[in-house]
Amino acid sequence: MAANRCFLPVPIPANGEFLDLSVWDTSTNACAQTFSVTFGQNSSTGIWVHSGPDLDAGRPLFDAGNPNGISFLPADPSNPTHCHLKGNMPGAGSWGLFMNPAPTDTCQDGSLKGGLVDASSFDGISIAIGGNAGPPGKMTFNVFSVGTPEDPFREQKLTVDIVVPPVPTTYRYLWSELNATCGRREWFNPATIINVGGAMLQLAGIAYPYDIELGKIGFFRTTK
Repeated sequence: MAANRCFLPVPIPANGEFLDLSVWDTSTNACAQTFSVTFGQNSSTGIWVHSGPDLDAGRPLFDAGNPNGISFLPADPSNPTHCHLKGNMPGAGSWGLFMNPAPTDTCQDGSLKGGLVDASSFDGISIAIGGNAGPPGKMTFNVFSVGTPEDPFREQKLTVDIVVPPVPTTYRYLWSELNATCGRREWFNPATIINVGGAMLQLAGIAYPYDIELGKIGFFRTTK
């Protein structure tokens, strides 16, 4: 179920690109965990979240000052243009971005409003990804909309497993190419997208490190 019970539509740029994670913040010398995302003329806060903590005998495996134990590192210290998502599985191996409006916007019951974007004029979603995904060689990429025939506040998730290449590469997926792991694909509504995210794959009885670079995420239109 969607955590919030009211939603604020948030416009997106005409080209569909709503986030670029390949940014190293030189002012803080780190990859930010909370991204200020600009949608058209309006400013919205996209909240970067992940599971965790990723611990080894109670200690973070990778501690870059983040309480969750996941490091966000530059791809190359001499040319820091990309951020690394680095950790260990099993542990903190998932990430996500909620399309949140300004944190002061609230529902009638006092809870914070959820944000959603209307991507109905687009044909699918794209993501730039590369690096080391460990023995599985894959990462799951997810996109969520809100509202199904069963419940207007129920989330519908579409997902795809991406074979992660060594070098960051942009992948484009039509809505029809994504799979519904719960519910039905036709229940997914691109006009009410509330968050996107991903997760490293767990292997039974096997722990492994991963080191992933994420770049631009956005929606695209097919050329006619």
